Amino acid sequence: MQRLFIHCGLHKTGTTAIQIAFAARRATKPSEGDIFYPKAGCPLGASGHHNIAWQSTGDWRFEPNGGTLDTLKAEIGSAGGDVLISSEDFESILCRDDLIRIISEFAKAVGRQPVFIVYLRNQLAYADSLYRTLVRHGFNEEFGQFAERAAAHGHVALCDWVFHFDYARALSRLSRCENAVTVVRSYDALGTTSAVVDLAQVVGLETIAIQNRAVDNRAAAKPALADSLRHFCANRWRRPTTILEDAVIEMLVGSARGLPIAAGAGIADKFAVAFSGANHALCENFGIAPHGLRSGAPGFDAAPLLMERVFSERTVTMIAALASSNPSNHFGHLDFDGGPAAWWREPSVCTPMAA
Repeated sequence: MQRLFIHCGLHKTGTTAIQIAFAARRATKPSEGDIFYPKAGCPLGASGHHNIAWQSTGDWRFEPNGGTLDTLKAEIGSAGGDVLISSEDFESILCRDDLIRIISEFAKAVGRQPVFIVYLRNQLAYADSLYRTLVRHGFNEEFGQFAERAAAHGHVALCDWVFHFDYARALSRLSRCENAVTVVRSYDALGTTSAVVDLAQVVGLETIAIQNRAVDNRAAAKPALADSLRHFCANRWRRPTTILEDAVIEMLVGSARGLPIAAGAGIADKFAVAFSGANHALCENFGIAPHGLRSGAPGFDAAPLLMERVFSERTVTMIAALASSNPSNHFGHLDFDGGPAAWWREPSVCTPMAA
């Protein structure tokens, strides 16, 4: 039976690189055994089928003229063979049986078996990367509160979106979908392999014009810490930052001398308690490497900056106070070890926890 592959993300696992690579292949002449990557449902300027995901989940961003399940069905009807659709916003369907049923019934309507593909990554790394992306789009919650919610509830719900951290619970709903197959991959375990190459192999392509992992990483690169902190302050204040406030942010970040940033030991321990056991069982059930899906804090040669301290109300208050005192006069040569931002630093180095 022909298959409909539904690539569901998750967010921050090379999805943009995958979508760009497969969309670029539309211009090439299809060969026998090739896979069809439709245009319907891809918003203007995007390569993923986000409008299909938004329609399925009732997302406010859904645009009726941007390609719907009906137009996707018509386009697939003109093609033979297997089909791939991709959007990280399909992540939001994983928490609801009724939304999964919409996609599985669509697959049946186009005469194909649904195959859900989900890439997972270490929950702490996911929280870090996802949080900084959300901040860039107006999110103003402190990181500590965000991480606490993820650990306590196994997901974070924002507007029409659901971001999953309890992977075992999210994937359990897919297992109840009749006639569907679920493929789970570890993003962390890819190593130097491109996510594009890995997905191509999953869907049965032997060759593909692809990028290397370095390009994947650039497609999903984190914003600079100063930029993230500037957005965080602006979101908290509900106004753009001033020139003086920007100067304070640059000096504080510069005084940290490039130290890595990560969640502290307290948050890492809560993630380990919440997810390590289920991660281990999930890896065994789906036959994926467990080393990337451990929930302990990564080790660093130097003590990292704490995400929950950098992205906090205390930091916002400190920046406002320093800006009001004219930083060019008093803080031109900040010493991080004894300066205003010294409390950002983790007092002890965390070590990795086993899966």
